[in-house]
Amino acid sequence: MNLTKTIETEYASITPEKVAELKARPFPKEFPRALHTLLNEVCPQDDTFEGDSIIHDYTVSLAMIKVLSFDYTPEDITAFSLALSPFEEHEFFSRSGIFLSALINLHQEKTKTTKPYVLVTDYLEKKIDNLCIKNSESNIQIIGDCGYHCGFKMESGTIIVEGSTGYGVGHKMYSGNIEIKKNTKKIGGQDYFSGGKITVYGDKPEIDIFGWIEMSVGKTGEIYHREKKIFP
Repeated sequence: MNLTKTIETEYASITPEKVAELKARPFPKEFPRALHTLLNEVCPQDDTFEGDSIIHDYTVSLAMIKVLSFDYTPEDITAFSLALSPFEEHEFFSRSGIFLSALINLHQEKTKTTKPYVLVTDYLEKKIDNLCIKNSESNIQIIGDCGYHCGFKMESGTIIVEGSTGYGVGHKMYSGNIEIKKNTKKIGGQDYFSGGKITVYGDKPEIDIFGWIEMSVGKTGEIYHREKKIFP
């Protein structure tokens, strides 16, 4: 585990001791079974990684989670995020973010909790794509980096990434707030970034605004580098 200091935000305070506690915490055995099914049986059916494929895999993830006969907690989700190393060997491991997103969104829909969700990725060798897709109302903190399309189709809430992100952050984002403590490659996507606010705090002020974003932001979407507004 790379976390060596306490990380505090408006939404969560994470200590190395807390991470160790969560790492040792048992999580529902159904989680890895469902993720295994997604990565090995569902994802190979469509390896395009396009928007429709992401939503299809997300819909299947929701269906698998909805049949679980027990309630789970934000701590269960964090504990599971700390146990993903065995899945890194799978060809479609990067799509694990779809399943984690579904876990968070269903829990939020059911409980309406204001408690933050914490995902830990800083121990992984590979990046996880599609984290926090279709986020609605949840406050989510990612301890580490994430891959492509973080906040895809985000509707509301807050995402705080303590590391860096891959391209397409905020792709098809409608509203909400994304904070990236380090750097990002490309913001937006091929078609939409229609609302919300994205702030990047890293040392690379020349942020690449990707695709047709200039035609779709309109009046509501804003992009900042630290305190400086860079778009529109």
